[in-house]
Amino acid sequence: MVRLLGGLAITVMALYCSPHGRTGRGRGREGSGLYPELAAYRISEGNSPNVQAEVGRLVGLLPIALMAVLFHMEPAAMYPLLHSWYGWATLGFIATMEFVGAIIIRKIVSIDV
Repeated sequence: MVRLLGGLAITVMALYCSPHGRTGRGRGREGSGLYPELAAYRISEGNSPNVQAEVGRLVGLLPIALMAVLFHMEPAAMYPLLHSWYGWATLGFIATMEFVGAIIIRKIVSIDV
């Protein structure tokens, strides 16, 4: 089953290429093979690349949305974040880590199969 961006889920019949038999203790035989037809279209774990990109975008924006909700719910508790040097340092650290995380995730996702 492949899930597309609009929510449409389609069933696809594809050839499964299992790995060579291994005797090591690694991951095991299940789930370590490849569907070459789906890999050519970069479909991974039943999700199209657009779905994967949308999920990544939402996960990246979640901390910013959470901060906006907290500013709305508890403005007095969030006041020091914008009115002190350590609040600005914290926001700078958060922005830096978001940027570094986005670069790392982009590198991981762009690996060709």
